[in-house]
Amino acid sequence: MTIIADIGIGVLSALVTLAALYIKVIPAMTKELIHDQREFKNNQQLQVESFFHEQGGRDLKRLLNEWTQFITDETKTKNVTPQQFKGYMRDFVIYGSTRSVKLLASMQQYNYGQTDDTGHQQDEDYSLKLVAYVALIVCSLKQDFTGVEITPQMLMQIKLNDFETESEEFGKIVDTINNEIE
Repeated sequence: MTIIADIGIGVLSALVTLAALYIKVIPAMTKELIHDQREFKNNQQLQVESFFHEQGGRDLKRLLNEWTQFITDETKTKNVTPQQFKGYMRDFVIYGSTRSVKLLASMQQYNYGQTDDTGHQQDEDYSLKLVAYVALIVCSLKQDFTGVEITPQMLMQIKLNDFETESEEFGKIVDTINNEIE
């Protein structure tokens, strides 16, 4: 009987030891598993971004240039055809970040809602709001392409010699647009 008791105590002792090791090892293994999953996901995202920037770098640069011209060259806005603008929007969806695409979508929805049945603009601040949209889009594309952050106000200071007279209203419009897309 003592041999059976000794074997039982030995087995019980082994089971307790295994259970203690198991309880001690499980959190570490779980932590390592979560770490590995996050690392895999992050590496995968970096590979996607690297491929995107490598393949789309020239196109994103061209797209940034096209949209910047809307701010810096009045003739660009007057001479762009609807077909060209559709191409800009297509490229925008392909190469723009989520924020950039949200800005474009918001601008287009604003445009669609601003023309009445006679073709007249309904919003008295229509032009200023469109300029704000384009400035925000250029800022977002610059962030996408270069990682450099600029403000729409900076762009307007470059473009307008009387920016101070419109700066407060422009700032409010920019804030409204930013709140709409967040």
